[in-house]
Amino acid sequence: MKIIKIDYGQLPLFASRNKNILAHFDFLDDMIIYTREDEKKEIRLNDDPETFNNIMALLKDADIESWEKSYVDNRILDGQVFRAYIYFDDGSVKEVKCQNKYPKGFKNLREINRICYYY
Repeated sequence: MKIIKIDYGQLPLFASRNKNILAHFDFLDDMIIYTREDEKKEIRLNDDPETFNNIMALLKDADIESWEKSYVDNRILDGQVFRAYIYFDDGSVKEVKCQNKYPKGFKNLREINRICYYY
């Protein structure tokens, strides 16, 4: 399976799926489309192969396919929740909820967001 899209964001504990999504990533064969609020950026393989390949390597190394559905640490009660909706080319969607605990590779997703935001 290939990841084709990720919606990622920090959500209030009881938010609906479409509220407070921080960023949308569309992964095409030769382009990454990053959308945040009213801003849209395109990172094209032909225009910036180093950045494009760096992002794709981070995505691969994150090993998102192996992530579980939920990561929760109830010892911390600050209400901070991150969610990611991962869309695959076979039509399946994986929802991952992180509440004060994160899967291995989650830092990669945050780094992808940082790179795209400052691109």
